[in-house]
Amino acid sequence: MTYRTNAPLPGRPPSGWEGYIKHSEDDEKKLRKVFFSDLADPFKRTSQINFDSMPLIYLYYETTDELGNYSIDTIYGGGGHSSATRGVSAERNIIYDKSKYIGKDTRGKVLDAFCEIEFLIDILVCIDFGVYEGLKSYKWVKRLYSWESKSEQKLPDTSSRIKLLMSSDLITEKTYNSLMSAKKIRNILAHQFIPEFYKGELAKEMQGYQNVGEAIYEIYNTAWFNLLEDYNKSQYKVIDWFTKEIFK
Repeated sequence: MTYRTNAPLPGRPPSGWEGYIKHSEDDEKKLRKVFFSDLADPFKRTSQINFDSMPLIYLYYETTDELGNYSIDTIYGGGGHSSATRGVSAERNIIYDKSKYIGKDTRGKVLDAFCEIEFLIDILVCIDFGVYEGLKSYKWVKRLYSWESKSEQKLPDTSSRIKLLMSSDLITEKTYNSLMSAKKIRNILAHQFIPEFYKGELAKEMQGYQNVGEAIYEIYNTAWFNLLEDYNKSQYKVIDWFTKEIFK
């Protein structure tokens, strides 16, 4: 199956989220084993796993053909969810339209998209605490998310988790800034709709864009791409944990 790539057209300046996610040679072999095993569909083996007690899982495998077209395979779940989900996509976007204003439908899609971002942030937090290496449990990490936690490592909100990842060098400054911009938009949308030429608290983020819809489209997809790029450097820890559970 051939998919159309998001790669920039000749002469067109690339957006912040256009490009390719490149896996290491070792990760490539492991991901192929998970997604394309000749012995059996490895995804069927996930029925043997107790998902209620496992940490969050997100496996991301991006491949390209000789024409630059790409496809994306994912497996995600765990963390108390009763199953894992496998997805196949031709698009990396998490926001698909550039509505001139943010009405009810678009607002819901933007809030849902940030949930995807938060899911991957939580996995990186688990990586930081060594969950996939057996140093801490996912339940232990979740206790840090409570405002009532007495731990000095308390992480009660998304901002504190993003700052942790930055201080641990799990994300770059570029990713940090794009995530904070996306979070700022999410926080505003949690309380109101946004008209086409809204400025207000988003004045800085709106610079250079025709309207708020275009700004959110670029900011969110850029934040997601940057986060995926950084996650890809640490994903091997999740891959190793997952393959041990499936192929043991």
